[in-house]
Amino acid sequence: MERLLHYVWKNRLMPRQGLVTTDGQRVEVLSPGFHNNDAGPDFFCADIVIDGEDWMGNVEIHTFSSDWLRPLQCLCLQCLMKSKQTEQL
Repeated sequence: MERLLHYVWKNRLMPRQGLVTTDGQRVEVLSPGFHNNDAGPDFFCADIVIDGEDWMGNVEIHTFSSDWLRPLQCLCLQCLMKSKQTEQL
């Protein structure tokens, strides 16, 4: 499933409207960044607007929030298909 999410993110196939953080802040993806096939974050140099503030940095993608094991330095966004609140659905 995570490989599918990488494909969706890389090719900008996610909805353009309605993306939000787990605490309800609006998210707009200006650039998904460069896909990393090596160790480290999944994407480098993404350009993302979170609640009106422009962020540039790395993106980590997981299917579930419980897949998140260790923080990465310089992480701009962690993308989840299901947050902890919805994992049991």
